[in-house]
Amino acid sequence: MAAELAPGTWEMVKSENFDAYLQAIGVGYATRIMAMAAKFTQYIKINDGVWTITTSTGISSQTLKFELNKEFDEVTADGRKVKTICTVDGNKLITKQKGTVDSTIIRNFQKSSFVMPFTLSKSPSSWESTILVHSKAPLCIASTNAQRTVSAQVVQKWKRWFRNRWGYRWVFPWFSSGEFLVRSPGSVLGNAISRRMYEGRDPDSGNWIDPGREDTNPCKRELDYFLTCAKYAEDLSFCKGASEALKKCAERNKEYFEQE
Repeated sequence: MAAELAPGTWEMVKSENFDAYLQAIGVGYATRIMAMAAKFTQYIKINDGVWTITTSTGISSQTLKFELNKEFDEVTADGRKVKTICTVDGNKLITKQKGTVDSTIIRNFQKSSFVMPFTLSKSPSSWESTILVHSKAPLCIASTNAQRTVSAQVVQKWKRWFRNRWGYRWVFPWFSSGEFLVRSPGSVLGNAISRRMYEGRDPDSGNWIDPGREDTNPCKRELDYFLTCAKYAEDLSFCKGASEALKKCAERNKEYFEQE
């Protein structure tokens, strides 16, 4: 179903005849040039039945919030005012816009990509099919300087929190070596895990670390802590694939954490 496949970060990897679609709906030449040069990234989240789709070009972004089967007013990225309704059919999220030009946009989700065809209610004779193809942004091990910078920032936040609250100086070894799971510099995943570490609370129990339990091995605490972060990542709709990767990291370093 679309609701299971859609959440995530999606990067446009291919477009076909996008300029023809923009021209057909009345987008001016200068705006079309900018749109054709843009590298679109879509961030999709679903929370309590509310869909949030943020489309970013790196320079600007537009966020769309809606519930399925409910019509709403939308101002498109090119400034058109339309009446929009979104529905789901299997793996497809179907968006219908009514305005000066009626159009239908379909996101056909697969596990790691989606094809996004555009159609018009009244197509010109010269009309050719228009599609945008998006690929799901993969998780990766931090390897660039920019990614290591993000890792270092997370490490510093973790060190301050753990030292100030518990008096321990232990830190995950793969953090120190820059092996931190991120999507990209400033990633949502990195920020989410960093935030969970900083808060120090399990999303279910509310207070998974008991400051009164002096019998707990501090190394084991850290292992449990990281596994908690893995669970948190699993719960986040935009990074479901992170949990197993995080657990593997914890398992790989399990012996280190269980040392006194």
